[in-house]
Amino acid sequence: MIRRINFTERVKITRKDCHVALLQKQEGNAQRFDVELDLESYSFPPNAQARLEAWRSSSVQRWDLGPVETLSAELRLTLTEVPESAQFRLLVVAGDGSGRLLGSAPRIRPTLPARSLIPVRETSELEGEVWRVDCGDEGDLPELLLNERVPEISTIVRSDPAFRALVMPQVLRTVFTQMLLVQRADPTDEESSWEGWIRFARTLLPEVPPHVESTGSGDAVQAAQSWIDELVSAFAASSVRAEATYSTVVGGGES
Repeated sequence: MIRRINFTERVKITRKDCHVALLQKQEGNAQRFDVELDLESYSFPPNAQARLEAWRSSSVQRWDLGPVETLSAELRLTLTEVPESAQFRLLVVAGDGSGRLLGSAPRIRPTLPARSLIPVRETSELEGEVWRVDCGDEGDLPELLLNERVPEISTIVRSDPAFRALVMPQVLRTVFTQMLLVQRADPTDEESSWEGWIRFARTLLPEVPPHVESTGSGDAVQAAQSWIDELVSAFAASSVRAEATYSTVVGGGES
């Protein structure tokens, strides 16, 4: 039976009332995450049904959370059918079987574990490459793919200074090119799934990134490209000390 949802007159649930946080992943275990919900202010009918979905590209995992009146404010769930780079959405549907959508939080970007900048996933998809930034389908956020045939590649990415000095600036360039020039996201949108990346960027460059409209001119594109160059240079110099680190490693010393 196909479940249809009527999207008329739905209420937007803000991100502050539906927070998802990925937990530190233990080797060999599935990715777990915590959910904090606060739907009291939305006045949904007590029998309205809440559903959480995680998605990336065409892969989706769903959890039926039950009626709003008995909904737990804190949940711990496990990703088994989608990668940790998934985004989330919360749906609240009428409990009368009509499928009417009462409220939604359509794009919930989870908080990553401490010190994580981008989701990392080992895969057999890479042929000859050691790593690749995968931006997925439209609406997906980037993840860093690692070649699982390279011994201890995840450990190398997270702890080897020379590898990070070479790789992470280019990862950052790819992410912000996707954000500003491909998807042309609005950097001032606090509900955007890119908000965490913008917040990180502003620790390096305080000014808000340029917004390239869908009909943006060549000057707007050039301004965004220049801002990306400046961001990557700041990150390379202060966060991974790329030039000094690599020069030290090549010279045989320690960074």
